[in-house]
Amino acid sequence: LQVLQTQSAYPVFLHSEHGEDRTGLIVGLYRVFVQKWSADQAYKEMRALGFHRLLINLDHYYKQKTGYRGE
Repeated sequence: LQVLQTQSAYPVFLHSEHGEDRTGLIVGLYRVFVQKWSADQAYKEMRALGFHRLLINLDHYYKQKTGYRGE
């Protein structure tokens, strides 16, 4: 998240194998901690764009970091 907030690092490209799970996690955390979205709103966007809750470690990490208790 620190790199995403560092203008001198731009452009920053995020991508994982399918561009849904690890990328979605980082973007979701960015939405919450930098753009001040609610954890619920960011999680819903992650899910809508292909984030898979079955990747339990990624899902747990998001919930742990943001305090999200939904789904």
